[in-house]
Parts: sequence; C-alpha cells; structure tokens
Amino acid sequence: MRKTYIGWWIAAGVFFLMAMESVYQGNFNPYVDTTMQTGMYGLFAIILGFSGYSRYKAYKEYQHDREVRNQFYESNQNIAGNQTQFVKVTHYVVDEPEIQEAEAREVEAKEAERLPEPEKETVENKREGTVKREFSVAGVSRHQDVFRKAGYLNDEYSLSVKRLEEEGLLYDDIPKYNFGTVDLRLELDPDNEVDPNAVKVFLNDEHVGFIPAEDAEYVHDMMEADRIADMDGRIVGGPLKRYDEIEEKMEKVDLSFGIRIDLYVRKGR
Repeated sequence: MRKTYIGWWIAAGVFFLMAMESVYQGNFNPYVDTTMQTGMYGLFAIILGFSGYSRYKAYKEYQHDREVRNQFYESNQNIAGNQTQFVKVTHYVVDEPEIQEAEAREVEAKEAERLPEPEKETVENKREGTVKREFSVAGVSRHQDVFRKAGYLNDEYSLSVKRLEEEGLLYDDIPKYNFGTVDLRLELDPDNEVDPNAVKVFLNDEHVGFIPAEDAEYVHDMMEADRIADMDGRIVGGPLKRYDEIEEKMEKVDLSFGIRIDLYVRKGR
C-alpha cells in the first residue's frame, strides 16, 4: 500500500494556508466580507486532514497485516516425505478481525516447527545426488470440488479496484482460493483394470487424479524400488480475477485447478 496519506495532508495544508490568507485579506480590507470563503477553505482543510488520517491508519494496519502474513510464510515450512508431502501455497492472508488470533497461532506454529538441528540438516540433504523429474496430474477436472474444500476464500478477491490499486495489487492475478498446508501423496494402484502401473494422487486423503499414463510405469518402478528421496507438489490454476486495462475493470477468469509434482529420484540402475 502506498503512503497516499501524505498527499491528503499536503492538500489539507494548502487549504489551511488559503484560509489563513482569506482571513488576512478580510482583516486588511474591512469592506470585503471573506467569512464564507474562509469557512469553505477551513472546511476543506479539515475534511482532507481527516481523510489523510484515515488513510494513515489504514496504511499502518496494512503494514501490520503484512508483517503477520510474512511470519506465517516463514512458519509454514514444507514437510518432506518419500510419498507424502505437505505443500505451502502462496497469497496467505490474515483477516483484520482475526489478527490477534492469528498472532497466537503464529507463536504455536513457531514452537511446532522447532526441530533439532541435525534433523533439519537431514531434510535439506535429501535431494543431494538425486535427479528431479516433474509431472502433471491427470484426471483432476473431475475432482475440482476436492480443491475447493482444501482451500479457503481469499479476502483480496472481494476488494474493489480502488483498494487493489492502493495496495499495489491491481495488476496481479487475484485467486479466489488460498491454500495453507495440504497433504499430497502417491499410492500404487495394482488393481487398476486399465493400467497395472497406475499411480494414484491423493489430496488430503481424497483421490484427485493419476500420474499420466506415459509416466506411470517410471513412477511405479521408482516407488517399488524405494528410490524416491523427496517430493514437492504445488496447486496451480483455479478461478481468479484479472484487471482488464482496456475496459478498466476486473474480469473473472474461470480456470481449473491442477497439480504439478516434482519427484527427486535417487540415481541407480
């Protein structure tokens, strides 16, 4: 959010000086009645000053919210596993009425994430000597409701164009849903009638799709050989709002949710 309150205060100061000038003219020339003119200038100065103060308060609240939000980003670290991954997705926003509660949760999250230093090093070293393979998830279009249940409404989605501009978000894509930490895991599906190498993908213990058929045999073999050292996943897409510069208004874009998975595979024969 920009410091727009400074401009309002400058304008208020200009009108205040104009009011003082009007008073001076009235005193200097008793034949000219400047009472109404002085009152109008003074009223404008008060209104602009109060508006500047309101924007100053909003700016301070925004700075505080951003600080809390950044602390949440730091506390929600990805928890890696061979076949289970907790995914952190961006645009985590804290509602203004929930700031105090959010601060309390932030303290608890920091306590929960404290791991012994050797254990942290083990997680960081998991990907050493591995090969990164990236995959999409097929069949998610039939399970869009699972994504909506896993997410929560983004407060910025309901902001006006003016408010988005004030906060410097006007030209960003504003997603309708945000995601905290979610559980993403892979599971072999040997009873699959179409492909015995099929690999299911689960989001929060709900089936949302499969590793694509052309990649299924490879992932299946790597899982059976226990060569998957680590896994990352991210939720992509979803409905959003985007500013139309030609129409000068926000337009809704209805995209489907999807998942991208990064597997870190140990080298071997």
